[in-house]
Amino acid sequence: MPGGFANATASDQQPCPCGGGSYGRCCAPMHRGERQAPTAEQLMRSRYSAFVRGEVDYLLATHPEPGLPVARRRRELQRSCRQLRWLGLTIREVRAGGPQDLEGIVRFEARHQGGVLRETSLFQRRDGRSDGAWLYIRATEDPLGWHDIGNILERFGVNIVLLQRRQAIGWRGGTPRALATPGWQTAPCTVFRP
Repeated sequence: MPGGFANATASDQQPCPCGGGSYGRCCAPMHRGERQAPTAEQLMRSRYSAFVRGEVDYLLATHPEPGLPVARRRRELQRSCRQLRWLGLTIREVRAGGPQDLEGIVRFEARHQGGVLRETSLFQRRDGRSDGAWLYIRATEDPLGWHDIGNILERFGVNIVLLQRRQAIGWRGGTPRALATPGWQTAPCTVFRP
């Protein structure tokens, strides 16, 4: 899937934008369609590199959005790739998404000239098959930044568990107390431990 325009003259010997070694041995083979990402994390890293390098065809191929016209998506991605200057990627957490899994979640921070994008992304195998290519599905909901709140509360010895109805339970010394979050219906279960 060649055809990027951002930093298009960068050689395969240069560092990969995702931080995984040289571009030619890391994300370039996926961008060119020579191999598939073996894990959800590697797909996430290769998509980050695709944004940095303007590999719009790869971004389209790895994120199905059947309800949106491809021409519109292409224009939006091209504009995004031109406007943002990405500065670095940090993987914060990976849940499942291995070679034998059908689904995975990757939490990351992508730094750019205007700040930091913090996202928890859902990845699934194409057609739910174990040999299907990994695809980016969507950012999972985390509207109040529970990961950041959990990290702060960890410092004070407080654990937080986000349950299916977004009912947060905090406790210290075995005494639970509810932290109400009305109106939210579903969320992945996340456990923070100090």
